[in-house]
Amino acid sequence: MNGQEDELFGQLAALSVHDVDDWRKHKTRQRSHKVLARQRRLAGLGRTWSRYLEPALVGSLTLVYLAWALQQVYLLKV
Repeated sequence: MNGQEDELFGQLAALSVHDVDDWRKHKTRQRSHKVLARQRRLAGLGRTWSRYLEPALVGSLTLVYLAWALQQVYLLKV
């Protein structure tokens, strides 16, 4: 570090600390935990979607398209 950085860190160390009161700290913590719990719950839904529902939907649509294509081929031969 150079002298300028040492001076800056010294000035920063001299600043007083202004913390929030306990009530606000508690409310912020509660809100944060609520948001994190919601994200975990949504992550579980996303995992279910990508692991089970999306492949089932894509497979079903593929079968429907295949059935339609085979029907069109059959109608061309008739």
